[in-house]
Parts: sequence; structure tokens; C-alpha cells
Amino acid sequence: MRRVATSAIATSVIAAAVLFGTALAVAALVVLPTTGAHAQPPFVGGEVDQDAILATLTERYPLRVRQVGTSSVTLRLDLSGGTSAAFKPRTGSHPRGYRAEVAAYRIARALGMDNVPPAIVRRLPRPTLEARFDGDGPAAWEGIRQEIRWDAPGVARGAMIYWVPQLRRSELDTVDGVDAVAGWLRAGEPVPDDGRAPDLAAMLALDYLIGNWDRFSGGNVSQTDAGDRLYVRDHNIAFNEPFYDARYERVRAGLERVERLPRGFVTRLQALDEAALRAALAEDPEDAVRPILSDEQIQGVLARRRALLSYIAAQIALHGAERTLAWD
Repeated sequence: MRRVATSAIATSVIAAAVLFGTALAVAALVVLPTTGAHAQPPFVGGEVDQDAILATLTERYPLRVRQVGTSSVTLRLDLSGGTSAAFKPRTGSHPRGYRAEVAAYRIARALGMDNVPPAIVRRLPRPTLEARFDGDGPAAWEGIRQEIRWDAPGVARGAMIYWVPQLRRSELDTVDGVDAVAGWLRAGEPVPDDGRAPDLAAMLALDYLIGNWDRFSGGNVSQTDAGDRLYVRDHNIAFNEPFYDARYERVRAGLERVERLPRGFVTRLQALDEAALRAALAEDPEDAVRPILSDEQIQGVLARRRALLSYIAAQIALHGAERTLAWD
């Protein structure tokens, strides 16, 4: 499999705009309005501040530990005070997956997305996890113990992710489900009165930006109990570098379904230059100890950001700003 070079990433998406009949020279002249600082909304489905959720994930201790992952080690932790969390530790099969989860949350938050569960790096001692593990006997724990890459002396480093208390499966969890609502994302169609439509558009653009090629493997898109918003979850294999062409084609195919996006997402994307990206990642305390993303991963995000902005500019040149920036 070939690696998709940084220049090829940008050229590929821009070429898609040209195929739609829009010249890059015209698209490059389109400048979108930007705004100042944005207040952070509470996490979707409630009024709880995201920083308050992060504080809970950092401070509360686990009372019960269960394995809920199927393809990787994912532990559900019932915490003191009644909150639950998913804990994705550093493992042999996914040594950087926990950092990808945190990076995806921080970037989504910087883009104004309020539907990616808050995540923060945390360290938990092995005796605590083992004593509170509720599974099918010692053999179940032994398999988990062997898969975790422990920091000396017996500490698991991982992503502590907010466990959404009430969510429902969504038909938008599959490619076929997204295709069934393709009109939501087309600039020439009426703007749907469904809160999931802007969520879906932003999710596909986010997946392109962070290189999240595994969105539709199952269980990664859910919705609120009311069915009016999407929850966007599971990003542990994003930010692959090198980013091979078969994986890149998946995220490009997702992006090419999108002809309109929320205006707020686009203005924040414009502001997400290298300094802003590094500042967003530095909001997690772990970044001061070891970088959440490597320099190569950051440059990959920035290359896809440039291509994504060119793609959006081409859509504006083709359809007009009002149709392309269809939601606030």
C-alpha cells in the first residue's frame, strides 16, 4: 500500500472541486468571515459544562470496572458520585489510541462541536483496576493485564472518556444510512429541520480532518434519546501517519458527500492554524509531559485542513455562501 503524501492529500481534494467544474483559482479567492473567541457550549443532551465533566473524569475514583470493548481494551468505570467513564488504556495493539481519543476531542471542541464526549488522559494504578474488576474470573482480567502497556510501577495510562448516560442507536451509523439522507448534505436541496443534519456534515468533515477512516465499522455514531442530535464517538485509530491511500480514500469519500456545513464550524476551521491547533492540544495536561500528537501527525492535520478549506471554498464558488453555509 502506498503512503499518501502531504501534497497528494491537498491535491486530491482540490481535484475533486475541479471535477465539479470549479477552478481552483476562483475557489482560492473566496474568503469567509471570521469571528472572535467563541464560548464553549455544554455537552449535548444536558446543561453540564464540558470542563466540569473533565474535572469529574480527573478527580473521581473507580468503584467498578468492566470490560466492554470487543476489538480493543475498553473498560467501563463506574465512578464515585454516580458518573461513568470509558477508560481506553495504552495497549500493545493500540499504543497511541488513547492519545488519538483525546486529540479528537480537543480538535472537535476547538471547532465548536458539542457532541464528541469529553476525554482526558489519566493514570490508574493496577491494584485499583484489578481489585474493582467485575468480569468472568481471573482469566478475564489476566488477558486485559497482558494487553495493557503498564508504566512502571504498575500504572495504566489512558484516555478517560465521558460515558453518555442515555443514547440510542442511529441509522446514520452505516454508509447506507448516510446515503439514505444524502439530500441533507446537498447544497441544492431544502435545508432539513433536523438537528442531526449539521451534526452529520460536521462529523464527515471532522473525520477527513483527523484522518478517522473507521467511522462506519459499527457503534461509532449514536443519537440522543430524543433522536434530535448525534453523538460522535470512538477515534482511537485516527491520526495515522503514514496515512495510506486505501484509508485516505475512505475519508475523502465521506467528505465528497458534503456540500454544506455549519458556518460556525467553517469559521473555527479557518482559525485552526498550527499555533491554535497546538494550543488546543495543550489544554490536556498530558501534553506537557509527552505530546498528544507528534509533529508528523500535526502536519498531517494541517495538510488536510488546507485541502478541506479549499474544498469548502470551491463549494461556495459553485453554490454560493448561503447554500454552502447552511446552518449557524
